[in-house]
Amino acid sequence: MKFITTLSLFLCISVSMLAQSIRVQGVVKSSNNQPIAGVLIYNNDTNETYGSTNDDGRFSILVERNVTLLFTSVGCKDHREKLKGRVQLDITMAVEAVALEEVEIVSTVKNKVIPEPTEIEVVGNYFHLRTRFRIPKEMFRSNTRLIFQPTIMNVTEKTTRRLKPVVVDGREYMITQNRLYGFDSSGDPLKQFVITKDSLLQDEIAMYHDSMFVKNPRQDFKADVDISLENYNKITYIDSTTIARGTVNPLRFFEYDLECMNLTDEQYLPKPEMQLCDDRGEVRLTFQPSKAAIDMNDTNSAAQLRELQQRLREIELDPNSTLLSFAVNGIASPDGPYKQNVKLASARTENAMKQILSLLSTQTREYMELSSSSNVESWQSVVNLMNADSLPEAQKLQDAIAKRSNNIEEQWRAALRLPFYKSLISTNYLPRLRRVEYSFKYSVFRKLSVDEIRELYKRDYKKLTRFEFYTLICGTEGKKFETLCRQAIEVYPKFMWAANELAVYLLQEKRQEIALLEPFINDKAPASVVVNHIIANLMDNNISTANELMSKLPADASLDELKSIISILNGNYALGYELYSKRGGLNEVLILLAMKRNDEACDKVQKLPMDNARNLYVKAVATNRLDKVMDAIMSLDKAFDMDPSLRELAKLDGDLLDLLD
Repeated sequence: MKFITTLSLFLCISVSMLAQSIRVQGVVKSSNNQPIAGVLIYNNDTNETYGSTNDDGRFSILVERNVTLLFTSVGCKDHREKLKGRVQLDITMAVEAVALEEVEIVSTVKNKVIPEPTEIEVVGNYFHLRTRFRIPKEMFRSNTRLIFQPTIMNVTEKTTRRLKPVVVDGREYMITQNRLYGFDSSGDPLKQFVITKDSLLQDEIAMYHDSMFVKNPRQDFKADVDISLENYNKITYIDSTTIARGTVNPLRFFEYDLECMNLTDEQYLPKPEMQLCDDRGEVRLTFQPSKAAIDMNDTNSAAQLRELQQRLREIELDPNSTLLSFAVNGIASPDGPYKQNVKLASARTENAMKQILSLLSTQTREYMELSSSSNVESWQSVVNLMNADSLPEAQKLQDAIAKRSNNIEEQWRAALRLPFYKSLISTNYLPRLRRVEYSFKYSVFRKLSVDEIRELYKRDYKKLTRFEFYTLICGTEGKKFETLCRQAIEVYPKFMWAANELAVYLLQEKRQEIALLEPFINDKAPASVVVNHIIANLMDNNISTANELMSKLPADASLDELKSIISILNGNYALGYELYSKRGGLNEVLILLAMKRNDEACDKVQKLPMDNARNLYVKAVATNRLDKVMDAIMSLDKAFDMDPSLRELAKLDGDLLDLLD
């Protein structure tokens, strides 16, 4: 049905009324002037169901102009009213004073089980289906079983699910069943659903109420019901009808914004951890000519020896460090007989090893890997040093040794005969070749620098400690932040800080991962972790779970906003209304509608700006509940103009379905 506005709307409706049907509204009260809820309204001649009265006894139905209406309610006499074109009816129903058997209503409901039109109401993660159905006397005999089986369709996901059935057995049928099962009726698959006629409110009225968990309460549903009658041998009647075409859920537009909480308590932050690292050290020591002892007159050698011994001692005494290896290589200059030089180089190596390690304990030396080597420098090394200093004499030495390339002894003698040997070579260059080179390797547990952490991350992020992940995460944003958090949780599954920070990041991105914080939720969990887990569940529409999680929060936690939202979404509207009544706005109206305080909701919604589709849509709901049909239609028409997608929503909204008929 396409909605039009103002004068065109009234003209269209007028023509439609003359040709087809008119809207009739009114109120049904008892003889003591009390409104009667749940009064069923039928076409007296065709048994067509038009609707029922709301909690205030009000009704609004579309009917033919000259129809005779039948009003029926448990505990009251049926009331018939010839419409005669009237659009307003105030009905008074008399209290039933005679047994049902004496009330002749058979002809009006002949051969049909009539369920009452109802509505599905959403509260938290559950929807509730409440209805009742009338069983004609001539159909339900003593040898009959009736099965009433509702089916719920999730219109959003296009899935179906059956609710529990209600089974009503006649007296003879029940006796026969007991005999059939040897007076052990547990073999009857429907036994648990059977109600006796004594439990009915009246002889032919059966009540029904069941609820069902729904993953997403913002989705929409409708309800069909299958009804069958059977005797001992066959099914005598079967029918299927729709009893609820939509869902009553004014909180579908309820909006809130909860702030996520970072974990800042130091007791949950990772502490610095030391990593095992390898370091090396090197130094050169010089020796006297033809001597194995270190030249202590050389200030550089003496200083380096002391520094080396002190460094080794510090490593030895540091409980977080371990000396792993020590290597010495003694080198002799090429002057003199070669064999003698080789022996001298070896002696220097041994002497240096003893002197360097003299300050270390026997146990330390025992567990260190020690190695030594020695060699004699070549005369070519002397030439290279002289060339580095740009000396012309270097070429003469080069020529002298080139003629004797295969004999190191002859090379020494040739060099000895050069006129500048003593003044230049022996004095300035040979001493530079007499040395001991050493290196040592040790492992140490220490805190890595940020650069070292980054290098280790590139090599293998699985080797990072929690604190090193913490260091990197704190200096990162965006997608890299998410990646680092996930890697930290991968390596350390119980890393609560990383899990919480990732949860905050995802929630701020309007994403949620329920499993992320679940491992950390217990009675000792920090409030920030519990709050973030609650927000994630709310975002995932797990309202019941979010409500259960509130018990994990400290009693003194100042979380009024969260508590109010959880209360409202779980049906404790009054508890949460206090906060939103102070703020006003659309949320206040929605809560009032959920509480069925329709007059107040209608009054409040009139004060909202009517420049957006949602406000107009909710206004249509509020005014329609008070049977202000024309106001509701015009508001809904404007809402559809602003946001055409609301038309599809209205087709499944139990508060507005009658406006679309």
